[in-house]
Amino acid sequence: MNKPNVFLAVMDAVRPDHLSCYGYPRKTTPNIDIMAQEAVVFENAFSAASWTAPSHASIFTGMYPSQHGVLGKNLYLNEEIPTIAEIFSSKGYETLGICLNLWVSPKTGLDRGFNRFVSGIRNGYTARFAPRLSLNWIIFCLETDIRFMAHNWSHAANVFQVIKRWILNSQKRNKPFFIFVNYFDAHTPYRPPQPFKKKFEKVGNYNIDLEKIIDVFNSRHGYPYIAKETEVSEEEWDLLKSWYDGSIAYIDFFLGTLFDYLKDRELYNDTFIVVTSDHGENFGEHQLANHVFCLYDTLLHVPLIIRHPELTSGGKRISSIVSTVDIFPTLLGILKMKSNSKVSGVNFIPFENKNYHKYVFAENGPPVADILALKRLSPNVEPSICSKYDKNLKCIRSDDFKYIIASDEKEELYNLEKDPDENKNIIAEFPEKAKELKSILTAKLEARPIKKRIPTFDDEMKKRLQELGYF
Repeated sequence: MNKPNVFLAVMDAVRPDHLSCYGYPRKTTPNIDIMAQEAVVFENAFSAASWTAPSHASIFTGMYPSQHGVLGKNLYLNEEIPTIAEIFSSKGYETLGICLNLWVSPKTGLDRGFNRFVSGIRNGYTARFAPRLSLNWIIFCLETDIRFMAHNWSHAANVFQVIKRWILNSQKRNKPFFIFVNYFDAHTPYRPPQPFKKKFEKVGNYNIDLEKIIDVFNSRHGYPYIAKETEVSEEEWDLLKSWYDGSIAYIDFFLGTLFDYLKDRELYNDTFIVVTSDHGENFGEHQLANHVFCLYDTLLHVPLIIRHPELTSGGKRISSIVSTVDIFPTLLGILKMKSNSKVSGVNFIPFENKNYHKYVFAENGPPVADILALKRLSPNVEPSICSKYDKNLKCIRSDDFKYIIASDEKEELYNLEKDPDENKNIIAEFPEKAKELKSILTAKLEARPIKKRIPTFDDEMKKRLQELGYF
């Protein structure tokens, strides 16, 4: 394998149990499904964190949040920690990063190593980009299907055009490319464009207050539900899931378009493809919505699919537990490089169905932005609810058990074999098991001294983050 191209796609807030290649009955991901037939599908991959900034930092460094330091109030990646983009750039790769979510941007140091980084800071939903977006949309429709002209998908089309230009320029310079894209279309608010919005919804069959659901979830990101200000019926959750599924199908459509482009350029079989997510989403489990205030598998279980014909021929499904911190050393593996001792992840290559980890870990630091959002979007929230969720969380997970400890010393233990939905806390029944797991967790996630840096956002940037349900 001679310096393959690399494409890393992170589908923001996407749960694996909503992908058809993971057994979901709705056909949400036909293009990923085809790719997965020739890939390695990890059935039990878990994120190192429950939200965007720390989870991306773990993907980019191979470290858990306590180790790289992007956690709680500190949301800037220390310059001393090498990123995967920096390493690929140093090896002669043309590196492109695209993420319109400001938690992955120059403001958090997660743009380091990219020759070009397209960020929401400069390339957001602003009028000055309208001419370029419109032109890219017209070009996209002419190159794919003129019928798409009836719908406005200009921003995703713009991302596609940026990728195309980068690939062409890399080929002209005879250099391999490393491309990272965060597709955040499935993140709240759930607003998939037509026709994807109608792909799975059945509005006429629902007896619900549509305006209420739009207000609670698309305007206020589910916080009124968390604050117990409103109830949500099964039909209402199903409608929300249909919008979420439509958003995933929208991402899948553009991934399929990119895969077709790589095939047309005879680059598909020379490209190491990784499709994953930074975290999942709550739809009423544990009285939660969005992706806040917990470390349950609804947020930590993520898809992970890796394809390269020389390494994943014929397709394979691996059931052992793995972590998103493993992506970093695996990408180093294609460069024939070994990760240093500070990296917690392992190299999957040659992709054997073995036990890569006995335990995986995850963290959620002080939820500063989420508590502020809860109080802003549900101003009458009871103080007891705020105090219930305003705490750090850490967890350790094996095949059979998960142990969670909060900064207020509240402990949870779940038998995942008997209780996969994590509904029955058995800490009182198995105190010795909890003590054993706590000891391992404490030793693994001992925080390292790292210079803290809090990002500063101007009013426009803060408004963009508030549109995503923060602050």
